[in-house]
Amino acid sequence: MRLLWARIGVPYSPATGLPITSQTVSEMVDRLMAEPEGARFYLLAPMIRARKGEYRKEFAELQKKGFQRVKVDGTYYEIADVPALNKKLKHDIDVVVDRIIIKKVI
Repeated sequence: MRLLWARIGVPYSPATGLPITSQTVSEMVDRLMAEPEGARFYLLAPMIRARKGEYRKEFAELQKKGFQRVKVDGTYYEIADVPALNKKLKHDIDVVVDRIIIKKVI
């Protein structure tokens, strides 16, 4: 029964309330290029979602792999400047994979 409802149902984003649909690469690029010139975007990869811990080893490992920035609980930091996390609180951590600036090329 669960599979049936999954097939016929329409998923909605909990953040925006809009239906979730698949997009092609060209649709994603068109959507970004519709933004004004000079707009900045971060390409993020989720690492930790609502889990407790300090994650010092994970930050050190990311730095070894060449990453420079992370987003911790909604705030962007250089990996070396991340404040000590309270191991008793839940944290959300994303790795900044790339920063994108929109430039119109004619």
